[in-house]
Amino acid sequence: MSRLVPRTHGRTPAALGSLAHGLFVTVLAAPASESSPPLPPPPFAAHYTLAWEAPPACPDASSIAAKVGALLDPDAQGEGVVAVRGQVRATSEGFHLALETEFRGRVDRRELTASQCDALAEATSLVIAGAMQPAATATATTPSDASTDEAAHAPGPATTPVSATATASTVTPATADRLPRRPGTQRPIALVRAAAMLEAGALPGLSGGPHVAIGIAWPRWRLELHGAYLAPRRLTLGDGGARLMAGVVGLRGCRAVRVRAFELPLCAGVEAGVVRAVTIGPIERRLRNEPQVGPLVSAGLARRWGRVGLWVAAEAVGRALGAAFTFAGTERFRQAPVSARLLAGIEIFGP
Repeated sequence: MSRLVPRTHGRTPAALGSLAHGLFVTVLAAPASESSPPLPPPPFAAHYTLAWEAPPACPDASSIAAKVGALLDPDAQGEGVVAVRGQVRATSEGFHLALETEFRGRVDRRELTASQCDALAEATSLVIAGAMQPAATATATTPSDASTDEAAHAPGPATTPVSATATASTVTPATADRLPRRPGTQRPIALVRAAAMLEAGALPGLSGGPHVAIGIAWPRWRLELHGAYLAPRRLTLGDGGARLMAGVVGLRGCRAVRVRAFELPLCAGVEAGVVRAVTIGPIERRLRNEPQVGPLVSAGLARRWGRVGLWVAAEAVGRALGAAFTFAGTERFRQAPVSARLLAGIEIFGP
């Protein structure tokens, strides 16, 4: 599990257990000002809502809900609803989490950073479980020392290293429109990809060229518009020949399956384009364009580091309509019914 790093004072927790206890303490008892006595801790919540915004490489709201469910005792009793809002952004050092909890008008905010997003999701699940059942986080984590454990059960302001370095505040009751409305709501982010491609079946022999794509990504889905160019390949025609090249555009939808830090986009879509043939040599110069249209399926593997990631994929392109070229009354080339492709490239994601 990645080590979590507080943003201020240069202090780091020894383990996620200390982080979870510190976060739990500050969620239930935010620091009070010197001029007023500390607020008593509110009753524990019976339910929660979660609004979670994170890059595709991060666990989604359903993953956090599963972790919370595993920590909670179904027979425990609480009262009210705690509203939780988490927003994760990729940074040059990894990931940054702004976490806000609201219970009966009391709002607490925390900021954490980690090299891996899984650690931030784990911390969020522990905070939610702690707000509903304190014993859940006590059994799920191991305190780094006795003082941390005592602080987790003591009333008043938190004094653990985590709570001291976390950005916390207590504010007046929020208006209804600031409360999270739907658990797991996430907005899509933009993506741009540039890749190199090898293909067999579209042109004579083995061909290749650049492949680019733009799209939007959700935690579990992608929608992409792509384009590709296949560099010219030579076809021999007696004393002369022809150069064949192709350009295609396509639209695909992908189901993103996450396996630890990796993402497996499984895609299906449609692709259309034009194959151009230009004769060369002593034969009569001719230019012909033939259309191609067909379905596309692909399976990929992606890995992200912040806003930049690597992407590889294997694709198969069928042809409901394929290009064929006839010279001097004889068919000299026809596209294969199915083309195979291998691609590798770089992806960049929006903020």
